[in-house]
Amino acid sequence: MGTLLAICSSNFFAIMSDGRLGEDENFSKVVKVTGNWAGGIIANEETTKYIIEEINKRPAYKDLPLERLLVKLSNTLKKLPQTQEPIHFYLGGNQKGQGFSLNILSTENNYEPRAFIPPEGGFEVKMCIPEIENGENILNDLILSKLPPTGTEKLAADMHDFIKAIAEKSDKSNSNSYQEFVFPW
Repeated sequence: MGTLLAICSSNFFAIMSDGRLGEDENFSKVVKVTGNWAGGIIANEETTKYIIEEINKRPAYKDLPLERLLVKLSNTLKKLPQTQEPIHFYLGGNQKGQGFSLNILSTENNYEPRAFIPPEGGFEVKMCIPEIENGENILNDLILSKLPPTGTEKLAADMHDFIKAIAEKSDKSNSNSYQEFVFPW
């Protein structure tokens, strides 16, 4: 499974994953979809690799407006074979003229996109973590209590500390972290 953390504000989008995928300890589950959009996936090993490869090999994604990008991703996810494990894909970024948003496509909602738009000056924070005790407290202590961030490096360090704290409580995550950021033009 692993860990995925996304933070969206009216000024930026940040996403970070741990690096464990099957036996691989250094696999990035985050991907730059376009210059304005980044995503991350939590799923089984085969599905994760397939989705990352699909995004990386499809230049057609690069120029799509958000609505069409979400439809393409939703259709790609719907074609996946059914698995026991849930699949969560987070897509966040900046739609020109509309601001930042975080969109979640998952098995829980049949891959229909759910949009989360942060309030002005506020944040949308979503996480997908293994089942552990006190996961919400870790999020509050290491992320929510430190918002707004004082800079990109500090935000990345806080997000890495969150990934590391989850890894200390679960063998389904490790402390290696991979990140993507999206800022306004």
